[in-house]
Amino acid sequence: MKKRLERCAGCGGKLVSKVIKYDQHWGDQIVVFEDVPAKVCASCNEVWLSSKVVQAMDKILVKQRKPSKKMMVPVWSLSNLKAA
Repeated sequence: MKKRLERCAGCGGKLVSKVIKYDQHWGDQIVVFEDVPAKVCASCNEVWLSSKVVQAMDKILVKQRKPSKKMMVPVWSLSNLKAA
């Protein structure tokens, strides 16, 4: 039996298994997860996470586990940008 080739639901590109760094908003914070197993589209770079991985990340955040490390994130505002 041949294994079904996994395709990106967005563009139809081939999904490749990778270990990535993944960031997401959590309230007013940005949190970063390292060493995340994911499928990444070879065409559009869309990231696909399994429900098991998402549940593990949610559990870490809900239980407010101590992070492995912290880093500063620069923030810029474009609120004063004039229309061109």
